[in-house]
Amino acid sequence: MIQIKTVISLLPTFIKRLIAGKEIIIDNQKLNLNSQLLLKNFYKIINNKICNLTPDGAREMIDRFVKISHNPKVLNTMCDIKNDFIDCNKTSLPIRIYRPKGNNENISTLIYYHGGGFVIGTLEMYDYLCASYSVNCNIQVISIDYRLAPENKFPIPVLDCIAAYNQLFDNASNYNINTNYLAVAGDSAGGNLATVVTSEAIKNNKTPKFQVLIYPVVKNEVTKSVDLFKEGFLLETDDMYWFADHYVGKDIDDTDPKISPIYSDNLDQMPDTLIVIAGFDPLRDGAFEYAKKLKDNNINVITQIHSDQFHGFYHMNDVLPEADIAVKQTCNTINMFFKN
Repeated sequence: MIQIKTVISLLPTFIKRLIAGKEIIIDNQKLNLNSQLLLKNFYKIINNKICNLTPDGAREMIDRFVKISHNPKVLNTMCDIKNDFIDCNKTSLPIRIYRPKGNNENISTLIYYHGGGFVIGTLEMYDYLCASYSVNCNIQVISIDYRLAPENKFPIPVLDCIAAYNQLFDNASNYNINTNYLAVAGDSAGGNLATVVTSEAIKNNKTPKFQVLIYPVVKNEVTKSVDLFKEGFLLETDDMYWFADHYVGKDIDDTDPKISPIYSDNLDQMPDTLIVIAGFDPLRDGAFEYAKKLKDNNINVITQIHSDQFHGFYHMNDVLPEADIAVKQTCNTINMFFKN
């Protein structure tokens, strides 16, 4: 079966432009042509918006899109994949473990928290991304399926992720983990959870070696980019409000560091950090601000900027050529961080 990524790569540029429409330039940034093409077809296939649906309806809609490219046969040729459960926070959370083919050694480990606005997102949605990390970095990846809102509102998802990290850290030998070579990562809502986990781990002397934050949610405030990219770029402003209402409701403290980690009181103790930023993303400015705040606290921060991409592009590395390139760039930094 020919992969969507291959089809996109082989299409002549003039055909892509004809299908995608005129160039989109905002804030001196031009949207990547392949990404514009993918977005146009996404909206055509889905024919709805998350904010118009119930949580279950939104999950079903996204699952339909994921199934278009999800290929277990491809995944199983990439690495060894094992499903398991981890008992923590008075529940049993599904986890998925990815390891290089036939590698039983005690290798570096990356714990991954998926995105989805704290309301949607599944292990399957991030299969290809986690497998890519495992293969390209020769590491073990453990993906955590934390509980979702609104059935489990804040702070349950946060506490699930903290408890899962602690359980893996405290029982490292059971999971072939060397705690000196343990890191955390996540995208969007998962980026929020990953850096909150890091903040709590520091307080308990369990600091991860580094953190990878992919267009993370770091503050519950409106920025310029929220208005600039409010519609048409996968994550829309109305969707953000929808997610927030389901996750934390209206009467919240926007400066609670477990909601807005940019207000954490131990930013000066954070480990090495990679922040991946997309240009056409409502969360863009918050990510830049977080990177600056960490740098101002003398933290080693690398920003991987993709000014021509939209929020959500990154974990589509099984269908979007530029996402595949972005993930491989991240893998280079992950390898460097683990070697330091």
